[in-house]
Amino acid sequence: MILQTALLAVVVGVSSGAFNGRMVGSNNVINKLQVDISEEEGAMYVALEGPSDMWFGLGFNATGMAGTYAVIVDGSGEVTERVLGDDSPGRSLDTAMFEMVHQQVMGGVRTVLLKRDLVGISSDYLTFSANNGTPFSLPVIVAVGTTPSLNYHGPNNRAGVTLDFSPATHVSTTPATTLVDFTLTAHTAVTAADMIELHMVGPQPFTIAFGTAGYQIVVKDDTAVEMFGSQVLESSIKVTNVAHNNISVIMTITRAMQGITEQHYSFSFGEVNVPYTVSAEGKAESGSAMLSTVRAVSGSVGGLPTSVSVVVDEGEDLVTIVMSGKIEDDDYLAVGFNASRMSDKPWTLIIVPDGNGSKIFEAHTFGTVGHGVTAAGHTPGIKITDVTWGNGVKTVTVTRPVRTNDARSFDFGAGQLEMSVISATGPYVDGKVEFHGNNNIDGDLFLYPQGVYHGVIEHQYANGNITVSIDIDDVKDIVSIVMTGPSDKWFGAGFGSNEMNATYSILASHQVTENILNGPASSNTGPGPNMPSSLTIVNDAVSNGMRTVHVTRPVMYGPEHFIFRPTIFPKGMTTGMEVISAVGDKMDFGYHSTSRAGEGIVLSTDTPTPTPNPTPNPIPTPPPAPKPTPAGAFNGRM
Repeated sequence: MILQTALLAVVVGVSSGAFNGRMVGSNNVINKLQVDISEEEGAMYVALEGPSDMWFGLGFNATGMAGTYAVIVDGSGEVTERVLGDDSPGRSLDTAMFEMVHQQVMGGVRTVLLKRDLVGISSDYLTFSANNGTPFSLPVIVAVGTTPSLNYHGPNNRAGVTLDFSPATHVSTTPATTLVDFTLTAHTAVTAADMIELHMVGPQPFTIAFGTAGYQIVVKDDTAVEMFGSQVLESSIKVTNVAHNNISVIMTITRAMQGITEQHYSFSFGEVNVPYTVSAEGKAESGSAMLSTVRAVSGSVGGLPTSVSVVVDEGEDLVTIVMSGKIEDDDYLAVGFNASRMSDKPWTLIIVPDGNGSKIFEAHTFGTVGHGVTAAGHTPGIKITDVTWGNGVKTVTVTRPVRTNDARSFDFGAGQLEMSVISATGPYVDGKVEFHGNNNIDGDLFLYPQGVYHGVIEHQYANGNITVSIDIDDVKDIVSIVMTGPSDKWFGAGFGSNEMNATYSILASHQVTENILNGPASSNTGPGPNMPSSLTIVNDAVSNGMRTVHVTRPVMYGPEHFIFRPTIFPKGMTTGMEVISAVGDKMDFGYHSTSRAGEGIVLSTDTPTPTPNPTPNPIPTPPPAPKPTPAGAFNGRM
């Protein structure tokens, strides 16, 4: 049967910081398999689904049977734990660590949810962990029998599969209601959403309906019943907590995201606006619960003369926009969202000079023909939180809510993961935004989950090899770059492009410098002029004929400097970055001949490779030039 990762008939909530693992690939043995590990709770949950009248089982951390710790569910739903033999049932373990949390039989399919402590009571039972918060994989074996009791599974009813574990996240929303307080939470992982948790506080009886077709949850006499209109539905919910205060019941229930029938409302992964109606004490209130499977996303686009960074945090209801431009004191900075040209009339944020400071002006467009500001919008709560100057670059940080009720503003919610952005700078004269000339850019801004991204490439050349390792921490606003190459030749890497021309690079020659390369498309092929340094040199040392240069810098420094943000590479498939590298034939910078290459480096959230620390043999380098203070911890860039 083809694996269905999006549906589990029974699920369980896991605490923050938990890890989820699911079966990957396809097989014709077990319908569904999921393991949740919560180190905070000190427990693991196993959800298994198989035929209701035959035994099925799971063996942990193994690719074969001999000596494998396994859990078996027989045709009557009884659970046993065993150490398997070599192509034999092996021996049954006397003490059961797994407890049955929930069991359901429907349509010839049995679904069980099991729970046990992470630490095994002996070596027979294995001990599990969340691998110190690092994603990992676990090999398992699965099998289904042809009889109700444990017996030979036959030649085809077994498989070895892999569980890929990723951090779980919890995305919650608490709509404003006066009748019943409720919080709707989606417990999600990287590849799928697992469950909905509903925490309710209100006077009994009350009803919460989701969607518009008629699905509702009725709470009465400390019980919760699912209904479709006046029809009582088969229950898909589990009541996990019931308590009381002076006037209300306090109840928590869980259920699968996917409805078990057409009448059960299905919560989808990218759903943001979940329609609801709360009814109690003869009154009713309706609204939309804002829910997104991505809590905080960030993205960026940039290049001369402006760069733009955006972070959208649904949980905090906060958008952080960082605009950076190489401008004069009396110039403006402008950025328009979800548009590729000004005639699209986007919501536009304009920063204009105001005495010794700056102020915000909102507009629907800053021009079609006359390039002037037309209709002004209004976003409550928008404000400038930071302004910095340095090396002729002005950087402004603006915050605002994710959504507003003003149609003239822009909604950053709705699960958007890609948007077009335009940006420009120009003179601000007598309160008027003047034509920007050629000082404008446009591009696609990709939003992706915040985190620490790591990637490494190695290029082998006849005159020496080069390795480039990149670690991007968009929360701490720091990039760590380690380049290793021959100690007697120059080497370097260019970022964000697969060719030289106009590409930002870091070169290791007699000194470590930043340059905008001149490529074949220019009249003067070469390194180009040195740029104002954004680098802090952590280490520059030689060992065994190889030189290792370790530098750090802010993710975003200014419009001339490359913004170290992952982009969609290839688009829609994974995160990555184009990187080129080259090695010369001497220490003085010169032609690299055929010792150059370019490729896309995949950036993942795997554990970063430890920074090389060779035996110190320092190569003196001058201190970096002064640099402006980054405008806060901006986490996404255009």
